[in-house]
Amino acid sequence: MTTSVLLHPCIAVISDLHVGDPGTPELEDFDRDDDFVRLLSVEIPRQLGTPATLVINGDFIDFPQILPALSRHDLGDAYGTTEAESLQRFERARDGHPRVFQALADFIRAGNQVCLLPGNHDPDYHWPSVEAALRTAIGNPRSPHFMFVADGEIHERGIHIEHGNQYSYDNRFDHWERPILNAPDVPRLERPWGTLFMDLVYNDAEAAHHTLNRIYPHSALAAVVARSFVSGQVSLSLFARVVGFMLGKGKRFIGERLLGDYPVESGPPTLAVACAVIDELVPGIPGDLREAVARAALQHLPSDDADAKESSSGLLGWNVEPDDPDGSATGLLGRTDERGMDRRARELLGHGDATIVVFGHTHLLVDAQAPFGKDDPRRVFNTGSWVPQLDVTGLPRPTLDDLDRVQYTGHELRFLAVELGDPPRARLFTV
Repeated sequence: MTTSVLLHPCIAVISDLHVGDPGTPELEDFDRDDDFVRLLSVEIPRQLGTPATLVINGDFIDFPQILPALSRHDLGDAYGTTEAESLQRFERARDGHPRVFQALADFIRAGNQVCLLPGNHDPDYHWPSVEAALRTAIGNPRSPHFMFVADGEIHERGIHIEHGNQYSYDNRFDHWERPILNAPDVPRLERPWGTLFMDLVYNDAEAAHHTLNRIYPHSALAAVVARSFVSGQVSLSLFARVVGFMLGKGKRFIGERLLGDYPVESGPPTLAVACAVIDELVPGIPGDLREAVARAALQHLPSDDADAKESSSGLLGWNVEPDDPDGSATGLLGRTDERGMDRRARELLGHGDATIVVFGHTHLLVDAQAPFGKDDPRRVFNTGSWVPQLDVTGLPRPTLDDLDRVQYTGHELRFLAVELGDPPRARLFTV
């Protein structure tokens, strides 16, 4: 799909700010208000001149971590928040970070453009009242000076920009261009599996252990929780909730939605199945601890009572096709993201549809990857995240104590400067 939204030939791209609510500090990860102001008022004009276009490539606001209690209901797994609830969340972010929204207003008033793309943490702009409130917060600019790109991607003049969550089966939306479902009560946002995990387990885990949100790769999270339980840093209740979610939602999701006809045992998980999952997470765990966690996990199984109320689009409203040979269980907590995005980038570049491909989502910085050789102008970028990271790649069995000794990475803020041309050129700069 070719778009026509970019006003200016000089473009700055950022992603994954995860602006939250300072009123809930245990879930707030954004602390770079001053840097954001400097980016818009100093760095972009210095590197690109004026006028320029700023593209915020998804996860600008971290809606699921604002007023998290709003996401807990018994209407069905596929249903997220209502329009009124999303608006409440936006207002908390706006009121908690007034300088961020004022900086956007000043940037647009100076003759620049802002294009906002949705990510898996902020599809809420599809609600008319949320987009209107955002527009008001940044000075009521008219289109095209402010554009919410509802389709989720910019594809024009040799560049392709999108968040990237659609290539991860746990963060993919069925109805990405308008992720609003008719729930049993009122319309609600579509909720993918990854957001369900956040709503039912992850937010509580991060509130108790703030370091968890900084773990990379994300697939290591369950194992870190498990090992930290054994070392006494994580409560039995928290570990049991993680295991219970994996038993009640994760296993069925893999079997029924990802693998198609793969046989899944009927009925609730057994004690033996729970023990087997725990053994995979913590090999060698003492038998008494394993059984205690397994019994508690069976008490923490997410309820499936509302499944019969789901829409006809699928068992849980998720549309993940079973024809991807790489879509294996190893991606349960996000490890399919990079593979799917790599395939998409190679497809776009290989077919001549783009020269520059830009993603966000994974929080992993990618600086000018050249899949066709360094002398070829085709490049892939990922602008990383504004959330600090702990890279646990070199720690095969880390606990929370180990993570306390790891140096934060990924918090040197970057933006991608793109200059349209034939071909377009791009370069990462430090904020």
